[in-house]
Amino acid sequence: MCFRRGERRHNTAVVVAWIGFAGALGGPLVTVVGPALWTHLMGQGGHVPHHRMTTIVNAPNGITYAYQQPNLASEHAKKRATYREGDTIEVVCQIRDGESISMPGDGRPLYAVSVWDKLPNGSWVPDIFTSLEHKRGPKPPPGIELCPAQPSALVP
Repeated sequence: MCFRRGERRHNTAVVVAWIGFAGALGGPLVTVVGPALWTHLMGQGGHVPHHRMTTIVNAPNGITYAYQQPNLASEHAKKRATYREGDTIEVVCQIRDGESISMPGDGRPLYAVSVWDKLPNGSWVPDIFTSLEHKRGPKPPPGIELCPAQPSALVP
């Protein structure tokens, strides 16, 4: 199949055939290879982390702390130790079995919440004081992964 001088109808058919061929081959190739190639080129090694932004809400006296471990007894994290009502934080992952916190009222749930959010600097914030949904159950909200298992970090 090649172009013929002066034969517009034939040449149009050739172009349409090539477009169809490229689409038939290229579509599946881009769908399968594209995402893997993109993450590789972006330096993620095939894994794209799921981080999500959230807001501090309903904190007692408008302040909550970042902790070194997912429990209130651990020392306050040295990197940006306090977060105020309305501050935006980035959540890297969650654990669903940290120390339970129950502080009903002022917009907080009436039940204990054992979910803790890990921040990019490695510190932890009680999820009860964030605007994230899914305070109960085994699965974190969309866009957040469960943190890898770690040694027991509950109250020492």
